[in-house]
Amino acid sequence: MFIVNAPPFMSLLWKAVSPLIPERTRSKVKICTTNSDWKSVIQKHAKPENIPAHWGGELVDANGDGMCRDRLNIPFDPIPKHLYWTPDERAPSLEDLNCAVIPAGKAKVVTYVVNSQEPTYIVVNR
Repeated sequence: MFIVNAPPFMSLLWKAVSPLIPERTRSKVKICTTNSDWKSVIQKHAKPENIPAHWGGELVDANGDGMCRDRLNIPFDPIPKHLYWTPDERAPSLEDLNCAVIPAGKAKVVTYVVNSQEPTYIVVNR
C-alpha cells in the first residue's frame, strides 16, 4: 500500500506505530510525504504500463487520458457549494467558529479548553 502526499507528521506516526505491526504487514506499507519523490518510489515497485502517464508511467485510459480518470477517483473540480456544511439547530453559530488556513506542509496549533459536559465539533474542509 502506498500512502501518497501524506503530511510530514505521518512519517513520525508510522515510526511510532510500525514496531507494533508484524513485519510481513509493515513491509507492505510505503509512506510518501509531500516532501518526498513519491513518483520514483512508485516506479520502483510497479511496471510503467500500470502507472498513469500523468505520474510518469505509460498507462492511459480508453479516452487517451494520461490521468486515467475513468479508473481513478480523483476530484479535480472544486467541491460544489451545495455539499458545504451548513449548521443546524445543534451547531454553534458561524460567528462562534474559528477559521484557520493552513498551507501545504505547514502546521498550526490551536488549543482550546473544553468543558467535559459540552459536545465538541471539529469541521475540516479542504
